[in-house]
Amino acid sequence: MIWGVFIFACIIGFAPLLYLAKGNPLLVLEDAFTFKARWSGLFTRGRYGGVRDALLELRMFLRAAIPLAAAILVHRKQPVDRKLIAGFFLVYMFMDALTGGTRSKVVEVFLPIAAAVYWRMSPVMKKNAITFGLPLLAVATMFWSAATVVGRNEGKLDWERAASADYVGFEMFRELLFITTVVPEKADYQLGYTYYVQVINPIPRAIWKNKPIGDAGLQLAKVKGMVAGGDAYLTVSPGLIGEMYWNFGMPGIALISLFLGYLAKSWDRARPLTTRSVLAFTVFAAGLAIIFLSGRSFNMATLYGMLSLYALLVLFSGNVRRQPVSTELPRQSHQPEHPVRSLLP
Repeated sequence: MIWGVFIFACIIGFAPLLYLAKGNPLLVLEDAFTFKARWSGLFTRGRYGGVRDALLELRMFLRAAIPLAAAILVHRKQPVDRKLIAGFFLVYMFMDALTGGTRSKVVEVFLPIAAAVYWRMSPVMKKNAITFGLPLLAVATMFWSAATVVGRNEGKLDWERAASADYVGFEMFRELLFITTVVPEKADYQLGYTYYVQVINPIPRAIWKNKPIGDAGLQLAKVKGMVAGGDAYLTVSPGLIGEMYWNFGMPGIALISLFLGYLAKSWDRARPLTTRSVLAFTVFAAGLAIIFLSGRSFNMATLYGMLSLYALLVLFSGNVRRQPVSTELPRQSHQPEHPVRSLLP
């Protein structure tokens, strides 16, 4: 069942890439394995969308296939040929994210792979990975993030200039301070507008020609004066809390935080499944990656992957119920008969 869903996701996700590459798979591979300057490449989406961009959104199926591939790769009962295919797919997805200069995509690929590797570790290795590996990984991630930021305009990892990087992951706190100083004195409250723009995001611009384009990143760039020809030439993330405040002030921070906490708790209710299935563990890790990335700002496109992962958990949690004894780990006596009756509280 896992293999069938994985192949289905790959067919849907790779179909538009092959179509745009005119049936040449070498172009698809070349685009993934070649470092590219920011917002370049064969399959880069336009900012405001169109029919081509709507087709490229089908790549969300590839994102959903990442935890499946990671589970197949470490599953003892999967044939070698399937493991090789899953492994190559993960290499492709990781390189596609790495060479594109978008840090969030790398996180989405890395965490499910790391979860699969962690699943196979002995108890001692798991303890060492958490005690020593995580701090080292955090430091390495900051250096890599800095090298990516300063070099992505040229399409490279610039380790020599990494120390001069301005944006390395904590800029949302600086933007929060900026927003609290200019709102509402110099910039009006958005009153939900930036959230509205994201809610209607799934509607293709080919259908709705005049769909609003003022998401939080573009709006903040305009407030900061980063404008050319009357239009913002980049996006500046306000951060999750900054966007809450910009829309509804202090009450917005309190109420929206409660709502997002409810959603995060809903995802956490799937955690009992992770002790019984490597697939559930990798899917759960992929969801954590999306929750973490949502800390920059609310983005409906980010939640596409969350919805697909939720569907996978529902699908495979039913499979776990039909097969109560896991092939990956002996069933624990303290686990309930039906660990997740509903993923929502």
